[in-house]
Amino acid sequence: MPHEIARHRTFALPAVRYAVGEYPQEWGFRVSLLVDVEGRVQCYSGSRTLLGEPMQANLQQRMALATLALSRYRPFVRDGEPVPALITEQMPGERRPLAHRTMPTVPLADVRMSLTLGGGYSGGEAVEVHGDGRVVYDGSPHSGVSGRHEYRIPVEDVRRLVEEARRADLWSMEPRYTADVKDSPTTRLVIALGDQIHSIYDEGGPSWTGMPSAVVSFQESLWRVSRAWDFKEISLFAIDRLQAERFDFGSQASSDLLVRAILGRCDEAVVQRLVALGTPLRGAPVRKYLPGSDKPEDLAFLEFALHERCAVLAAPMIQQGVLLSRGRPDQQKLDRAFRAAIESGRLAAVRAVWDAGGPLTPSLHYLATPVARPLDRPRRTSVVNLLVQPWQDQAWEGLAIAQWLAGQGMRLDARTLDGTTLLHAAAAANDIAFVRFLLAQGLDASIRNEQGAQALNVTGDEDIALVLLRAGARANTPDNPQDLFFLHQAKQRGWHRVLTWQQQPDRGAR
Repeated sequence: MPHEIARHRTFALPAVRYAVGEYPQEWGFRVSLLVDVEGRVQCYSGSRTLLGEPMQANLQQRMALATLALSRYRPFVRDGEPVPALITEQMPGERRPLAHRTMPTVPLADVRMSLTLGGGYSGGEAVEVHGDGRVVYDGSPHSGVSGRHEYRIPVEDVRRLVEEARRADLWSMEPRYTADVKDSPTTRLVIALGDQIHSIYDEGGPSWTGMPSAVVSFQESLWRVSRAWDFKEISLFAIDRLQAERFDFGSQASSDLLVRAILGRCDEAVVQRLVALGTPLRGAPVRKYLPGSDKPEDLAFLEFALHERCAVLAAPMIQQGVLLSRGRPDQQKLDRAFRAAIESGRLAAVRAVWDAGGPLTPSLHYLATPVARPLDRPRRTSVVNLLVQPWQDQAWEGLAIAQWLAGQGMRLDARTLDGTTLLHAAAAANDIAFVRFLLAQGLDASIRNEQGAQALNVTGDEDIALVLLRAGARANTPDNPQDLFFLHQAKQRGWHRVLTWQQQPDRGAR
């Protein structure tokens, strides 16, 4: 996983640097590295062509790799012991400045820096920082906190930004970095020192244009230090500013803000603050996300929040009677909310909806239509199957929910309409504790879905693959493309223990 590799990296990845006028096929360079038990890079393999042949590293790439070979990662650990690891890194590519230009020195009061984001899917956001600490943020109507907001940051923070710009040699950077990429994002960084102004424009993104990583790093610093990030991502700081501006939290605009907070990071503290300040939890904001819905708007809002994994709204909305009809729990509303809570992957939401029924309990089955065959008649299936798509949700509580459902008497071996099981979901989430729990519940490690995939075929973790193989999964079925691809991936990933298991007599057939 990229975030895990980044935690082990103790250095900045060396950039592949090209002179002005050089235009490589790819600015960046994707490499697979074998890292030994001490964190040293032992060897690498580069990207492959469309025909599957290894691409030959050019001079600039070889120079960057030579620098990388001298770097150390923190050792990768399994079961408390350092182990070799096969990892993949994306080394940045950039265009060297044509010549060095000395950045002028002026009084801090004469400094102004701005960053404007636009193009692509962005509605456009901008932040401007002045030497006296004054900041003006102008937000897009479609992301974060919209509109113009003025506030202050410490003057020393501005001084540090100026020094960072000097160390990064931004005054030497080219004024334009562009690529012919449709609907591409754009950034414009402007540094004004008195009457001297330097502007750096990027259209297409650094991976397409070769804009130096020093510019990207400074843009990130400017966005963070100016607190523009707080407005874009909707933090408690931004909510505090809105309170100071006497924003109407009982308005439609506040409901729109809550929807954007849910669609974003769904910071629980922010959502709770908006609820406490009186933001409406029903009404128009959700209509554009659930067009044509015939459900009550408050129930639709709860389902929307749960589908976006914002479980913190379950309790306050239930307290407001969202699951009641004429003052009593409504079975249909209870069932809908329960299914949405399971899909959210949050145990607190599942339990909150279950407890809200009082004498009623949510149905443990529902009618589902095959995704690949929408014209088929719906078929009755278990709510357990609503857990089978964890995606890339780091906070997914599949194991805890499965254990809780088992405690309510639910069988966990149900199959979806395409034959997928909860074991597939646990393996895809790389959750070894969940895999072991399900195997202990009697789930069959060798069951394949309609595409011929076992749980073995969807995991990215060698330990899980070994657990499944030892539990009866097979990876040598003749002419099965899933098994062939699994063995190919095992070789590419350096899964030596899996390959050794397969090579032992009769292992592959067990």
